Amino acid sequence: MNKLAKGAIATAAGVALLLGGAGTFALWNDGIAVDAAGEPLGTGVLQFTDDSVTGTWYDVSDGGEVRIDDIGSFVMVPGDVLEFRGDVTVESQGTNLHAQITYDPASIVIPDGLQGLVDVEFAEHGQTQPIQIAPSDTRVETTAPFDLRVSFDAEGTVGQGETPVIDLSGLQFVLQQVRPAVGP
Repeated sequence: MNKLAKGAIATAAGVALLLGGAGTFALWNDGIAVDAAGEPLGTGVLQFTDDSVTGTWYDVSDGGEVRIDDIGSFVMVPGDVLEFRGDVTVESQGTNLHAQITYDPASIVIPDGLQGLVDVEFAEHGQTQPIQIAPSDTRVETTAPFDLRVSFDAEGTVGQGETPVIDLSGLQFVLQQVRPAVGP
């Protein structure tokens, strides 16, 4: 072996020993505590307080208000407007927590023959918008009255004999955090 090869092997072995364990390359470093001027941060809460919602159905078709004791026996015709009314309670906490309660449109089944003829709306009782949950630094319970309105379009003769007219057995409400729009 020539002198150049022997020198390269010796140099590589020396570097390997230094890097391997006995030798170290020390780089200076330091740390400092940061005064956060406060307590540890906590996280908020957003949840329904009950496992299910109860309410009462009303026929409000002609501006009146007739209680429906058995919604399963009611047969809708064009022009009918029904309302499911009740209260829903939410527990929430969050400095910037804005939330709303709506319903899941996929949880209601409308037959193909009635698509576009049956309209479902959800709002705070007497209002036209979803139920809003406001920010709070402390844990609060908010109970809000709601209306779920089911309307059957009064035009035409399409949709006769559909069974069921609308399947509400899987109806679900949704509680969701929303971020308000900022700036123009």
